[in-house]
Amino acid sequence: MKSFLRVLIGLLTVLMAVETVFAQTEKGDKELSIAASFMSRKEEGESEAWTAFNIPVRLGFFVTENVEVEPEILLTKYEEEDAGYVLSGNLAYNITLSDPESKTMPFFLGGFGFSNTIIYLPNFAWPGSEDETWTVVNLGGGFKFFMAKQAALRFEYRFQQFSGDWDFTYHNIFLGVSAFFE
Repeated sequence: MKSFLRVLIGLLTVLMAVETVFAQTEKGDKELSIAASFMSRKEEGESEAWTAFNIPVRLGFFVTENVEVEPEILLTKYEEEDAGYVLSGNLAYNITLSDPESKTMPFFLGGFGFSNTIIYLPNFAWPGSEDETWTVVNLGGGFKFFMAKQAALRFEYRFQQFSGDWDFTYHNIFLGVSAFFE
């Protein structure tokens, strides 16, 4: 966690020193994004919630100036348990603000995926067997704050519904960086 924060702070410092630009994307652009996720879960009838840490990696493809297809792998590990993953396909709509000098680009996303694991109790990850998977529905929104022409900070809230033998709902907050290229 400390290493990730040091790298993130270092990247931000370099990006701020490079140049100031405006939030602009074009059809054909690509976005590589990595983030850290803080996840909170509260059981029905319980008074306390617990938290976990996830790392999503995405490679987005802009099919128009505003519409982006984002395949994603989210890796999760809680204490000593085996690592799990969520494979998703998300569709994002990026909003170009009317102010041409804006460095902020809000977005909304929705998607569907599969997972081999769910975190369902404090201190325990339930790894799926070869025959066991959960479906995942993603809904969320956030913003990208451009620090340079090809780099942005990314802040996102995500609602996730896991369905299988049991249903679980998660609320995630992602903070990360994005690199844009042609």
